[in-house]
Amino acid sequence: MPDIEFVDRMSVELIKTDFDDKTPVLAARTSTVGAESTPEERDGLIRALIRDGHGVPFEHMSITFRIEAPLFVWPQIQQHRAGTSLSRESGRYRELKPRFYVPPEGRPIIQVGKPMEYKILSGTDEQHSSMAAEMGYSVHQAWTTYRVLLGEGVAREVARMVLPMNTMSVGVMTFNARSLMHFLQLRTPHAGSHPQEEIAEIAKDMALQFAVYAPVTFDAFRKNGWIAP
Repeated sequence: MPDIEFVDRMSVELIKTDFDDKTPVLAARTSTVGAESTPEERDGLIRALIRDGHGVPFEHMSITFRIEAPLFVWPQIQQHRAGTSLSRESGRYRELKPRFYVPPEGRPIIQVGKPMEYKILSGTDEQHSSMAAEMGYSVHQAWTTYRVLLGEGVAREVARMVLPMNTMSVGVMTFNARSLMHFLQLRTPHAGSHPQEEIAEIAKDMALQFAVYAPVTFDAFRKNGWIAP
């Protein structure tokens, strides 16, 4: 039986992209004055498009990531349906791997306040130790049960029901640039949002790739307060 592996972070791998700063300009100018422009005009147009909320020109380029995240994070990712495509591994058709997420030591774990207005505080060393120990125990129990059920001939789609929400799951997700900006607006703290630590980590990694391949567009988005057009 494979050894259980505990991980304390998500992963975002770039698979492919055609992001650049030429495509949205080409799309925007095609409907107005034509595609020819100087670099200064291109940069100015990108800033104006984002500032004034004209998002369609940014829908003509795409970026695809391979994401590994625990099950409890995936519903937050999948909420972003407009302008995205998603394929995720199925526990119905393949045996899942024994990889489980446990929060790192610095991750705040104590909730204070009422729903929608709460804060997450660090917690004591004892609380962190207890959390890690209890999660480890729960995972070992669940994984053992999963393997027993499979060994008894229970279908994968049924056996997987015993696995916990911190089971790691892999998916491939494609965004156009406009949909990625909407994702980053909600899943980073820059626009007044309060994302969960784990999805904020994913969004940060995506933003770094965005900045590499379409730096003018990303900079205009950033200077617009991380508000998507």
